[in-house]
Amino acid sequence: MQEVFTALLEARERGVTCHILADSVGSFSFFTDDWHERLTIAGVQIYQSLPVGLFKTLLKRTDLRNHRKIVVIDETIGYTGSFNLVDPRFFKQDKNVGEWIDLLMRIESPHRLSVVSALMTVCLTDISAESQQNLQDFNRRIDDRINQYTRRLYKPDPAINDINDTPNRLSGLLDNLGNLPNLPKAVTNSLPNTLGTTSELETDVDPTRLTHATLTGVRMQVIPSAPQLTGHVIYNTLVTMLHRADRRIRITTPYFVPDEALLSALTTASRRGVDVTLIVPKKVDSFLVQHASQAVYGELLDAGVNIACFTGGLLHTKTVVIDDDYAIFGTVNMDLRSFYLNMELSLAIYTPEAVAQIAQCQAVYLQDCEWLDHKVWQQRNSAQRLFDAGIRLFSPLL
Repeated sequence: MQEVFTALLEARERGVTCHILADSVGSFSFFTDDWHERLTIAGVQIYQSLPVGLFKTLLKRTDLRNHRKIVVIDETIGYTGSFNLVDPRFFKQDKNVGEWIDLLMRIESPHRLSVVSALMTVCLTDISAESQQNLQDFNRRIDDRINQYTRRLYKPDPAINDINDTPNRLSGLLDNLGNLPNLPKAVTNSLPNTLGTTSELETDVDPTRLTHATLTGVRMQVIPSAPQLTGHVIYNTLVTMLHRADRRIRITTPYFVPDEALLSALTTASRRGVDVTLIVPKKVDSFLVQHASQAVYGELLDAGVNIACFTGGLLHTKTVVIDDDYAIFGTVNMDLRSFYLNMELSLAIYTPEAVAQIAQCQAVYLQDCEWLDHKVWQQRNSAQRLFDAGIRLFSPLL
């Protein structure tokens, strides 16, 4: 993390405007760290997302958290995925789960309307919601943007330069507020995980050191979600696509606590002949989530779902691959908290070449997995089954 903070300080020295929005609970140690003061003094604008406190708890819900991971640079480069700004070698090592394994996507586009501008819009919307002053700045820039656009649109006898002029970069991050959040195409996409075709995969690839070739013309869509605002759009998208699958479904998730509809979508798909594979860590950092997940393994195995337990660390990647032409990539865990309470962000990917790259990453994870045996799992004693089932009753709270 020190390298990231140092880079931010150097950017400020070059006159770059820098914003950080971090969840108040998840980044609690950052807000009490010396780096927070150093960055603030240097002019980095830092915001707490969904702040908590003793008195705030009486007036606001503290269980709603911002789980998005987004970086936008110069309005042309964006990053998103499962990667938190922590060092995976040291994060929660007291939980004895090994190194955290994550996946991050880099997206580039020079166009004003793109996936990158959509990511920026999500960031700006989150920042504006944190204070009245932020919201006023947000609205002022929107008004300025609309007025500029209206004057240009109705200018009599416009010259070609009046129509095609480049937006003023000095407006910074807020210049593209007129862009919509759901846009279908990104010009360039690369994943830090690449291995050629599935048949060419090596057998000893380190999942923490993978790289992917850059693809161009990738078609994708940004899907943000937030409680009471987006109608659980990511959850509804996922369940719909699971029912649509014809050949295969492959899911990687660190936390798997499904509701009945999601569980039914997976088991029904398997029973109608779809190859369904669930890749989860063998051990996670939450005792309760571990047992709530195990409570549904029997039902999945009964339906023919393959369950692979990753042994190379805590697999924190969140990906879904359906057939060969659709993937979901982002921050969403397969649990009720992510679907209904957290502010999340996913990418729906439609380009087969990009889908294949994500599938190849999943194939690498499978090399470090132990497969659950249906017969062995059925032989667990009654006390274990009862305990798991009891923990599952609390799944809406996990």
